[in-house]
Amino acid sequence: MADLKKLAEELVNLTVLEVNELGTILKDEYGIEPAAAAVAVAGPAAGAEAAERGGDSETRAHRNPATR
Repeated sequence: MADLKKLAEELVNLTVLEVNELGTILKDEYGIEPAAAAVAVAGPAAGAEAAERGGDSETRAHRNPATR
């Protein structure tokens, strides 16, 4: 198994150009859209944060009849 801590350290130290190149490689060679992958990874954390705040603005707008 990969050393995930080492991998994470390498990822956070990438330059913007390297991140762009990594995104291209993920898309072209593996069919992974980097933006979709980021959302998938951030999804559970973002959902928990929204729940703590009472939901995101879109959810609140749907619950509030005055905003329809």
